[in-house]
Amino acid sequence: MKKTILLAAMAVMMLAGCKENETAFVLPSAGELVLYRTDNMAASGAASSADTLKALGINAVSIDFRYIADGDELKRAISELHKRGIALLGCADVDVASAMLGCAQAGLDGFVCGMSDSLSLDELGSAVSDARSATPSKLLMIADATSQELFSAGFDANISAEFTDSLSAVFCRDSSALKMVIADDEEYAGVPAGKASLRYVPDSVMNIGGGAALAASAAVIVTRGGMIVRQGQKNNPALRRLLRINAAEPGLHSSSMSSYSDNEAYILEKISGEERYLLVLNVKDSTLAVPIPDSWRNVPFTNLVTGKKGRTGGRMPVTPYELRILKK
Repeated sequence: MKKTILLAAMAVMMLAGCKENETAFVLPSAGELVLYRTDNMAASGAASSADTLKALGINAVSIDFRYIADGDELKRAISELHKRGIALLGCADVDVASAMLGCAQAGLDGFVCGMSDSLSLDELGSAVSDARSATPSKLLMIADATSQELFSAGFDANISAEFTDSLSAVFCRDSSALKMVIADDEEYAGVPAGKASLRYVPDSVMNIGGGAALAASAAVIVTRGGMIVRQGQKNNPALRRLLRINAAEPGLHSSSMSSYSDNEAYILEKISGEERYLLVLNVKDSTLAVPIPDSWRNVPFTNLVTGKKGRTGGRMPVTPYELRILKK
């Protein structure tokens, strides 16, 4: 009996020690997620990549549920990632109810749920509830599907359809930049407060060249503050550059947003306290003279993309697919 009590006390002390060492880790909200989505990464790979992920401002990474069996390796991965403010999520697209529960019990920070096993909405809701009940920690539950009904099943985020499709239409099929504004408004009209529709740049846009990848990535991450970095995109120089800017400027994540976009340019103002940002994005393969909003005329600024300083006029010349992120 005494031995049992001693063992129990030691377990509590060990758990308390782990939690004390990880008090600095704060689980990102759904709207702040910059998720590196690989689906075939093991825990050891996530741990060895921790410094690179942190340098890019990535705050969550997913690993395949099949690779979490090694308890010591998993604990080390969680510890290394948490030290750097990065959440570790599991992912699976088969037997997701069991995988979801297993990830929660193993100490992961959440789950990316594939829908290939076609569980009903009620079954998914029960699976999410069971996973949350299995741990006292908060979990980020992401549905790898576009249906907004999934929020009612307890998911914190789904995968964007409308805005992501609008990027292809604008950059690949020469649609108006206003299509992105309309898609953003319509998509988030169905997203409950505190939830998110995670967006990514399609490979068709990433491969255009000439600055399109950087411009489209900025549209994704500045508009609502979060994105999915898909496998293979992490090494794209334009995206890496944008992710570093995003990590260095938390004011860009502000929900206070005004659009001054027109057919040819995607223009957003973001306000966070005393900080003012203006995103100017030429979505066309031609040079434009973009009109500047009245409140931004004749003011000094720093272009966060180039580091150069200047002063605005009534119009701003921007080259094909050029991105400018101005800060007053």
